[in-house]
Amino acid sequence: MLKIDKDTKNVIVCYDPFIFRWGGFGDGWRFCSCLLELSEKNPKKAIVADCTTRTKEFLNLMKPLFDTTGDFQYDLPEKHNSATHYRMNWQMFFEHRQLRTKKYWEEVKTKKICYQFDGFCEANSKNPSEEDIKYFVDMSRKHGYNPINIGGYMPIGDIIDTMMSSKLFIGCPSGMATMSLSTGIPMHIVTNKLTKHRSDEIRDTWYEGRRNIKFHNNLHDFIESITTNEPIKLL
Repeated sequence: MLKIDKDTKNVIVCYDPFIFRWGGFGDGWRFCSCLLELSEKNPKKAIVADCTTRTKEFLNLMKPLFDTTGDFQYDLPEKHNSATHYRMNWQMFFEHRQLRTKKYWEEVKTKKICYQFDGFCEANSKNPSEEDIKYFVDMSRKHGYNPINIGGYMPIGDIIDTMMSSKLFIGCPSGMATMSLSTGIPMHIVTNKLTKHRSDEIRDTWYEGRRNIKFHNNLHDFIESITTNEPIKLL
């Protein structure tokens, strides 16, 4: 885990040559959360250097949504050297707790279910087929549920509001699932064709400590609880 020495004059400088250029929304969400959490623990402001315009746009949208006293600013990388910066990496995202959003889920009496099955990374392995998704939507509606597809086409604030008014989230381990970890909504995660090693890694690392989450090997496992009229349970 990254150690911050509060007695030095060092600032946190995070380079982003990969976060939004190669990663998806979930990686950016974790990056923003991790950066804000680090700055909570450090008297100096966090700094994001070597930052693309697209990254700034995403971070500026995400930052106000977190319940945090942390903050960060932007600067040019040439103003810093190896003695004053820390380079972010993927492992750091999972070593730091994910911050809560200001709006946090509370149980509501509703039949609305929000979902996302169009993950960007590892799409061929983790995303269910179009036929399975259509079957899920049709069976959900047939049994009185109102499935709402959430994702990149929606403003981030609207996605959070949809989660706040939904019974649960179901989806693949992707961007909306990562956001769900911050909003507190009950989660059903479908690992689909991911390898056992990758599925176990997600269970043990991404969602460690969460009590209101259930994993399914495929989408039909979840659909079965709908078609048999059984209560949708997490544990």
